[in-house]
Amino acid sequence: MNNGQAPIDRQKLLMRRMRAGLSRRELAKLAQLDQSYIGFLERGDRGPSPQTLGALARALGCDITELMPDEVAA
Repeated sequence: MNNGQAPIDRQKLLMRRMRAGLSRRELAKLAQLDQSYIGFLERGDRGPSPQTLGALARALGCDITELMPDEVAA
């Protein structure tokens, strides 16, 4: 983690969103984020703050660790 960013696995985020049947717009609304920001996260262009990671996990109905890289979550 640097600059206040939480580690996130972009593939896990994308797969969780797709399994939930959510569009980027729908996930953004549930997590109270901008739709374009979801795209940035899924492409790996940006990293979330710890608070944003929590909001994404809540919106997806999963634990924060399920969105983190395996080596960090372990």
